[in-house]
Amino acid sequence: SNVTFELYPNPNTGVFTIYTSETEIQYAILNNMGLELQHGILYKGENKLDPKLPNGIYLVKVGTTVKKLVVE
Repeated sequence: SNVTFELYPNPNTGVFTIYTSETEIQYAILNNMGLELQHGILYKGENKLDPKLPNGIYLVKVGTTVKKLVVE
């Protein structure tokens, strides 16, 4: 399903926050080739993520919604 979520601060050097109003939903972090690098579960409210990824542009997928994630 199409999910609304907020991803901030973005770009960032470390810990990102994903805010969602969904009770429980899966997320995935993908590289620019679409390969899944990490995944997990988000819960309602603010979720802190520290993906420890090299600098670059990634995609965060929550449900069927995808947003760009910039690590700098």
